[in-house]
Amino acid sequence: MICKTKTRTKDYLRTLYEKRVDGIIMGSVTLDEETYKEIASKDIPVVNVAAKSPYTKIPFINIDEYLASYEAVNYLMKQGHRQIGIIFGTKGDHCEQGYRIALEDAGLKETEY
Repeated sequence: MICKTKTRTKDYLRTLYEKRVDGIIMGSVTLDEETYKEIASKDIPVVNVAAKSPYTKIPFINIDEYLASYEAVNYLMKQGHRQIGIIFGTKGDHCEQGYRIALEDAGLKETEY
């Protein structure tokens, strides 16, 4: 299952704030100024994985998104899972590509939501 985050990022962040998480890891998410200001107003550490924010106060970690998502899908399949979901930043990004190719290589079909 693929969940498209572009329009839902703020809703997801609010849910995490309500759950009083200790920290947030965001993957391949590009922030707008309003969302950045909301994050900055909270006392919760945030790290962005694979997408450098134009706002320098949010640290980021660069990874090979394609390989990471491909290997993650393969790991889950080796554990016996077949209905595997992904949340990614934008359509066609490297995370999505690795996910899709891993499913194809295993002969599985994806479903979009």
